[in-house]
Amino acid sequence: MAGERVLRIIDYRVGASRRPSWLGATPLFELELELGGRIFIRPSGTEPKLKLYGHVRHDVTRRSYFARD
Repeated sequence: MAGERVLRIIDYRVGASRRPSWLGATPLFELELELGGRIFIRPSGTEPKLKLYGHVRHDVTRRSYFARD
């Protein structure tokens, strides 16, 4: 994903008994990336499409924030 290796894929449809009760079995996949980011993938509840949510980590400095390519 964007040049990062996927280290692990978690399938939240299985293993609900080993997670907190508020996170039961659900159609959700989590991709853990090598630099600490995560991508969550789930189906839409109302439309025939997938939804992706990204959690990334990156140090932002004033210089990198205002840099333009």
